[in-house]
Formats: sequence, structure tokens, C-alpha cells
Amino acid sequence: CVKAREYLRSLDVHLIEYNIEKDKDKREEMLDKSGGSKGVPLIDVEGIIIRGYNQSALRAAIERRRSL
Repeated sequence: CVKAREYLRSLDVHLIEYNIEKDKDKREEMLDKSGGSKGVPLIDVEGIIIRGYNQSALRAAIERRRSL
């Protein structure tokens, strides 16, 4: 999660983080978006869901959304 946070900030994107251990509603939302997977981080780039820390997937999703 720390690596993902740092990478996203380096790309100058707006980042909202949620603590799924303290926020039950956000935990349920995460489980819905992930298909029941409990792995973190789960990153939602305006509807593009990325499981885990994957720089190339994050960059591609951000570039796709910026081009719209």
C-alpha cells in the first residue's frame, strides 16, 4: 500500500484512501469491487479496478482516463 501511494502521488493524481479495517461500508465496497478478494491494495481508477500494486497497470489506467 505504501508503494502504491507513493507511486500514485508521483504521477500527480488525486488520491483518496480508505481504512477498510475501520470503515465497514468501505470494506464491503472493496469486496464488491474485487469480486470477494480481500487482498490490498485495491485501486479504483474511475471504474478501472486494479488488484495489488502494479505500476504498469496503474499508469495505463490513469493514461486511459486522462485521455477521455
